[in-house]
Amino acid sequence: MSLHGTIMAHIVRMQPGDVLWVRLGPDTDVEDAENIRDAVLSAMPRECSIILTEHDLVDRMGAASINDLVELRRVIDRAIDYKMANTTITHEA
Repeated sequence: MSLHGTIMAHIVRMQPGDVLWVRLGPDTDVEDAENIRDAVLSAMPRECSIILTEHDLVDRMGAASINDLVELRRVIDRAIDYKMANTTITHEA
Protein backbone atom coordinates (compact mmCIF):
# COMPACT_ATOMS: atom_id res chain seq x y z
CA MET A 1 0.00 0.00 0.00
CA SER A 2 1.28 3.48 -0.82
CA LEU A 3 1.99 6.10 1.81
CA HIS A 4 -1.10 8.01 0.71
CA GLY A 5 -3.21 4.85 0.97
CA THR A 6 -1.81 4.00 4.39
CA ILE A 7 -2.54 7.46 5.77
CA MET A 8 -6.02 7.53 4.22
CA ALA A 9 -6.79 4.13 5.79
CA HIS A 10 -6.12 5.68 9.21
CA ILE A 11 -8.16 8.80 8.43
CA VAL A 12 -11.24 6.72 7.63
CA ARG A 13 -11.22 5.36 11.19
CA MET A 14 -10.65 8.71 12.92
CA GLN A 15 -13.18 10.02 15.42
CA PRO A 16 -13.67 13.64 16.52
CA GLY A 17 -10.79 14.71 18.74
CA ASP A 18 -8.33 12.12 17.38
CA VAL A 19 -4.75 13.11 16.59
CA LEU A 20 -2.87 11.57 13.66
CA TRP A 21 0.93 11.48 14.03
CA VAL A 22 2.73 11.11 10.71
CA ARG A 23 6.46 10.45 10.86
CA LEU A 24 7.96 11.50 7.56
CA GLY A 25 10.57 9.32 5.88
CA PRO A 26 14.25 10.32 5.77
CA ASP A 27 14.07 11.32 2.09
CA THR A 28 10.93 13.46 2.39
CA ASP A 29 11.61 17.00 1.23
CA VAL A 30 9.75 20.12 2.37
CA GLU A 31 7.45 20.24 -0.67
CA ASP A 32 6.46 16.58 -0.23
CA ALA A 33 5.81 17.17 3.47
CA GLU A 34 3.57 20.14 2.67
CA ASN A 35 1.68 18.09 0.07
CA ILE A 36 1.15 15.28 2.59
CA ARG A 37 -0.04 17.75 5.23
CA ASP A 38 -2.46 19.43 2.81
CA ALA A 39 -3.86 16.09 1.59
CA VAL A 40 -4.36 14.82 5.12
CA LEU A 41 -5.95 18.05 6.37
CA SER A 42 -8.40 18.12 3.46
CA ALA A 43 -9.44 14.49 4.04
CA MET A 44 -9.60 14.25 7.82
CA PRO A 45 -12.61 15.15 9.95
CA ARG A 46 -12.70 18.78 10.98
CA GLU A 47 -12.43 18.03 14.71
CA CYS A 48 -9.17 16.08 14.32
CA SER A 49 -5.54 17.19 14.45
CA ILE A 50 -2.36 16.17 12.65
CA ILE A 51 1.23 16.22 13.85
CA LEU A 52 3.92 15.78 11.18
CA THR A 53 7.44 15.08 12.39
CA GLU A 54 10.69 13.99 10.87
CA HIS A 55 11.34 10.25 10.98
CA ASP A 56 14.03 10.49 13.64
CA LEU A 57 12.43 13.06 15.93
CA VAL A 58 12.39 10.77 18.95
CA ASP A 59 16.04 9.80 18.41
CA ARG A 60 17.06 13.46 18.24
CA MET A 61 15.32 14.56 21.44
CA GLY A 62 18.57 14.34 23.39
CA ALA A 63 20.14 16.93 21.08
CA ALA A 64 17.11 19.23 20.93
CA SER A 65 17.17 22.59 22.63
CA ILE A 66 14.98 23.28 25.62
CA ASN A 67 13.00 25.76 23.51
CA ASP A 68 12.32 23.10 20.86
CA LEU A 69 11.21 20.60 23.49
CA VAL A 70 8.93 23.14 25.18
CA GLU A 71 7.34 24.00 21.83
CA LEU A 72 6.84 20.31 21.05
CA ARG A 73 5.22 19.84 24.46
CA ARG A 74 2.89 22.77 23.77
CA VAL A 75 1.79 21.21 20.48
CA ILE A 76 1.22 17.83 22.09
CA ASP A 77 -0.56 19.39 25.09
CA ARG A 78 -2.93 21.28 22.77
CA ALA A 79 -3.68 18.05 20.89
CA ILE A 80 -4.32 16.18 24.15
CA ASP A 81 -6.53 18.97 25.52
CA TYR A 82 -8.56 18.98 22.32
CA LYS A 83 -8.90 15.19 22.41
CA MET A 84 -10.02 15.22 26.04
CA ALA A 85 -12.54 18.00 25.38
CA ASN A 86 -14.07 15.96 22.55
CA THR A 87 -14.05 12.55 24.20
CA THR A 88 -16.75 11.02 26.31
CA ILE A 89 -15.28 8.71 28.90
CA THR A 90 -17.54 5.86 29.94
CA HIS A 91 -16.84 3.25 32.55
CA GLU A 92 -18.17 -0.27 32.17
CA ALA A 93 -19.06 -2.26 35.27
